[in-house]
Amino acid sequence: MLVKTRNNVILPSFVDAFFGTDVLNGFNDTTKYSQPAINIAEGETFYKVEIAFPGVDKDKFELDVNDKVLSISVKQENKTETTENTADEPKIIYKKREFIFATFVKQFTLPEMADVEAISAEHKNGILTVTIPKKVETKVEARKISVN
Repeated sequence: MLVKTRNNVILPSFVDAFFGTDVLNGFNDTTKYSQPAINIAEGETFYKVEIAFPGVDKDKFELDVNDKVLSISVKQENKTETTENTADEPKIIYKKREFIFATFVKQFTLPEMADVEAISAEHKNGILTVTIPKKVETKVEARKISVN
């Protein structure tokens, strides 16, 4: 369960007791505009970016690389506030909405060692995993040079 705390400094707690705890949600609720959680990891041969975006189909993600900048975006539309009557479901009017879908764009500047031609992405269980392989370093062997 997600625990949400709120400090009502301006109005005393009797306001919450009388109107309910949701009366001030429109003023101080930042969950509507939160960003998805992102993990960034580095292995010996790769970099990995994981973005938690549950409920979003893999078709909604767009990934682009331009000039060593990886852009990940999601375009998701909200359902309308009300729905019309249908044969299967009656009309619905939302009394409270705690989640919305909005456009999300995140950009990552890739290091010089990143192999941009071999980037791959996988979407599984609400997590987008982007794997960025590192370029294979070619080691120059030491050798003696003779002077003629």
